Amino acid sequence: MFVAAHPDDPEFCGGTIAGMVKDGCEVSYVIVTNGNKGSGEPDGHLRAARAHSRDGAAPSREVLGVAHVDFSAMRTASSGYPRRAARHPTRQIRRWRP
Repeated sequence: MFVAAHPDDPEFCGGTIAGMVKDGCEVSYVIVTNGNKGSGEPDGHLRAARAHSRDGAAPSREVLGVAHVDFSAMRTASSGYPRRAARHPTRQIRRWRP
């Protein structure tokens, strides 16, 4: 299980992820934010920015063989609150027991 702040962050560990999948591990991502930033679009276009952020990282997940991705509903700008940001990954760790 890779826990990351943004939808495209796990790609920095792409070699490690590919190696784990090759070795037979089932790899999942837990993304702490919903991907609403990373775009210069005004607030009215946040829904499109979220979709672009999630969909833009999807091809690399497929190539790497990632089995499951779980996105939080937390907006990127609000991830500076550690207790709130930790809730989603904590729930997923308890659920999946990696």
